[in-house]
Amino acid sequence: MTTWTLSRRTVVDGVEVAYDIMGSGPPVVLVHGFPSHSFIWRHVAPRLAETHSVYLYDLPGQGLSERRDGMDVSDPRQARVLKKLLDYWKLDRPAIVLHDIGNSYGMIAYYDEGCRYERIAFVSAAMLNPCVTAATLHAQKYIEAYRTMPNWIYEQILEARIRSTTFKPIQNVARLAYMKPFQGDLGQAVWYNRVAQIDPRHTDRLERQLGPLDVPVRIIWGTDDTWIPVDQAVRLQRILGGPTLSLIEGGGHFLMEDAPEEVTRHLIDFLNEPAVAQKTATIVKR
Repeated sequence: MTTWTLSRRTVVDGVEVAYDIMGSGPPVVLVHGFPSHSFIWRHVAPRLAETHSVYLYDLPGQGLSERRDGMDVSDPRQARVLKKLLDYWKLDRPAIVLHDIGNSYGMIAYYDEGCRYERIAFVSAAMLNPCVTAATLHAQKYIEAYRTMPNWIYEQILEARIRSTTFKPIQNVARLAYMKPFQGDLGQAVWYNRVAQIDPRHTDRLERQLGPLDVPVRIIWGTDDTWIPVDQAVRLQRILGGPTLSLIEGGGHFLMEDAPEEVTRHLIDFLNEPAVAQKTATIVKR
């Protein structure tokens, strides 16, 4: 699938959100992270929609949702938007698939906003500290320099960052799709607006809240993730009380780019599992 768009819009928590719903059946919500948008699910969502109602959206500040400099795109705000979207969709207890910082949004919504899920898949989870790359830390330290650098220099940094999201060389169509919302002066502004609001205190607080859950859980990770190394997956597995950890060989941080078929297979398997919480630690390599 080389083209991707979201056909629906709504305003929640004062921000316009682009979203779509595919298929029919039990609901599953897909939440992407940064610096992606719902395009990252283009290979996964249609397959899940064969047996499920798939709800997906672009985070505020990203993709086709409202984007402007200075808007609140903090972790608590994104969690609140997710809560209000679930209310708008009338979903009381959907399955949910979280990627990257979307994991933090989903679980802050769980602990602080009262969201409940039928089951949870954590994919390449940015949910434990440290979960910020050296490049992002450097940008935070010198944020005004990054905000005001010539756009042509910024766009070289942007391309390098997008290329680093995968272990295998990223396909050109994907590279361009991820770069597009962050290009130009507006793109530069919204990129560093998000970077400026990354706050490890939110992650520290979430980590203190995390523990075993009373619903089925699956952790899915690439063995060659250079943004959040795989040892974080093992640590998360321990904190959550031993759910199944599915490791995908040769997968980078944007795992749905490196290994879309494997990710889809793991998710279909997980969504079809009996609704019994995992009790013992299991690591599956494929």
